[in-house]
Amino acid sequence: PLLENGDLIWTKAENLMAGDSIATPRLIEIYSQIPNILDLLEPEFVKIINQELIQDTILKLKEKYGAFKKTADILEINYDHFKSFNRKNYPGRPSLSLFKKMISHLDLELDYFKNKIKKISYVDNKFTNPIPISLPNISEELMYALGLLNSDGHISRKNISFINNDETLHESFKKKIKELFDLNVKNYSPKTSDISNKTLYIILKKLESVLSTLPNNLIISWLKGCADGNGCPLLKEDG
Repeated sequence: PLLENGDLIWTKAENLMAGDSIATPRLIEIYSQIPNILDLLEPEFVKIINQELIQDTILKLKEKYGAFKKTADILEINYDHFKSFNRKNYPGRPSLSLFKKMISHLDLELDYFKNKIKKISYVDNKFTNPIPISLPNISEELMYALGLLNSDGHISRKNISFINNDETLHESFKKKIKELFDLNVKNYSPKTSDISNKTLYIILKKLESVLSTLPNNLIISWLKGCADGNGCPLLKEDG
């Protein structure tokens, strides 16, 4: 497209000449949405910690089918395992995939429960009792914390560290992780904030994989974290 006297005119590229004014968009709007963190995780590895939600669900199933044993048979799961979900002390934790199966027998969809699932753990190996974490929404605060880690830290299954000389940034990072995930960050040195949690590691890596698909405000928050963590403004004499 060319601009001629304020009009938009389409022409073939082979007909372009020096001095032509090519029309280009200043902004290209793309469709983006904010996923629920549960949508990013493998449902068979997600353990739901919200005990009241689970107990309410299995009691409704018992009411429908008449007994726990019959319900377990219909769901095709081990009876003792199913009963453990209703224990007061040290209850069993159903996976997200099993929970989806349970609520399907109540003619309910997972979308209805996503905002009700507030605490999870991620069990994908023989380490069966990882520390549970709160499950936040994907927000500007979360993306800012990820930006800090991506700019001046590292994210691994064994350890997540933010390394920086700015004490204010360390306090901000600790506060956000506590508010978002209900996890405590430790300072083993003045320049390093550390936390070890496999579930948090999985979530952060999944967020990295969908970063480019998120709305602009979340990407901007991530960029702010990157800039604050290890960036600096640069002004050139030519502007």
